[in-house]
Amino acid sequence: MAKVSVIIAVYNSENTIEKSIRSICGQTFADWECLICDDGSDDSTWEKINELVGKNEKFVLLKNKTNLGIAVALNRCINLSSGEYIAIQDADDFSEPERIEEQVEFLENHLDVTVVGSYAHLFYKNGIKWGELKPPENPTKSDWLQGFFVIHASALMRKKDIIDSGRYDARYKRVQDHDLWLNLITKNYKIVTMPKLLYNVSWDIDDYSRRTLRNRLIETKIIFKGIKQLNIPSISYLYLIKSLLSGIMPRRILLLYHYLKFRKNFFTNRSRNGKNNP
Repeated sequence: MAKVSVIIAVYNSENTIEKSIRSICGQTFADWECLICDDGSDDSTWEKINELVGKNEKFVLLKNKTNLGIAVALNRCINLSSGEYIAIQDADDFSEPERIEEQVEFLENHLDVTVVGSYAHLFYKNGIKWGELKPPENPTKSDWLQGFFVIHASALMRKKDIIDSGRYDARYKRVQDHDLWLNLITKNYKIVTMPKLLYNVSWDIDDYSRRTLRNRLIETKIIFKGIKQLNIPSISYLYLIKSLLSGIMPRRILLLYHYLKFRKNFFTNRSRNGKNNP
């Protein structure tokens, strides 16, 4: 039984999974296990994972016969995990060595917090870092309707609270994190971000293929539900328009917009007062 269960949902990640796994193996915090669920990959991802992990008993490998979606894969990992805490890790990202150690220490010292994320570097698939994500440390309820206000893949979570919230909704294949956060805050669980760059997010032009209009429609539905549950003023319905616009905007324009927005974080740090929200 480990203190922290790292969970990774993988789909066709043969070219990125090695760096992701090695970043977990290189953590300064030693009391962890890692559950990896291959969600029906049709490339050599499964073979690559087995080659990397070998007989390392700290890893539990799972495989879905077909692609069932990230929510199903993550829930399967959670259900089989033994840790008190759940750490999310994406297959195309990597963690800084001290990430888990610092986040565990934070939750041990802040018993009122359920989820703690961190700041993150942004990098292209060629490895070049181009920006930084710096969510507000203590987002308000209305903030959550504007977009993600904790970086999902950087999160360390209390397992018992995630189970209480209902885990991830299997109906949502791309916005399952947004739904989970809204479920948590409507139950008055606290979600915060550590102002430290402990994570690295792959963010390239290819990633925008996931931002389909269908996914934006689902996100809009989740935001609508959140507005009603949180009793937020009706002007908040304007956030629905923002979500839909991101689903129809050409991906190169979106990438340029995000480059200009997050690139500024190299030169100024205004995120603590909410001016540089993602």
